[in-house]
Amino acid sequence: HGDPLTALEQVNQGLLACSDDARLWDKRGEALLDLGRYEEALASYDKALSMRPDDVGALSNRGNALQALHRHREALQSYARAIELKPTDVQAHWNEALARLAIGDFERGWEQYEWRWHNLDPQLIQRYRERPVWLGREDIAGKTLLVYPEQGFGDAIQFVRYVPLVHAR
Repeated sequence: HGDPLTALEQVNQGLLACSDDARLWDKRGEALLDLGRYEEALASYDKALSMRPDDVGALSNRGNALQALHRHREALQSYARAIELKPTDVQAHWNEALARLAIGDFERGWEQYEWRWHNLDPQLIQRYRERPVWLGREDIAGKTLLVYPEQGFGDAIQFVRYVPLVHAR
């Protein structure tokens, strides 16, 4: 993504010439979302979807705008429709995971969170998948557990507090 303000200006110019282009309305929504103008982004996604109601990307993006507005349950409806149309859409599953975690639906949220593996660098996936994954169900007494910062230092700092709990098991 480049400069969202420039993108918005360019998309608006395109819409002056062709206001019935659903893809341009979707792109306008993306620029507005990047600018933090969530209500306007939502209106742009709704306009795009009025022309192309089965646009998986616009549905997922609409859910992101709703998420930013803390309208998580409505966001889940957009993600569900996107997944219904394209069950293998990684971004819609990932977005659903984040929405579910935000509302405290941890069981389903963490289940959907596993879709992140489809977004990671293939070499990174291979490195991590060469080892069995522990999801907290199996007994690990007397075993070695590798804990790694899967998504960067921020997550490592956030979750290192759980290492003593894992060690105790």
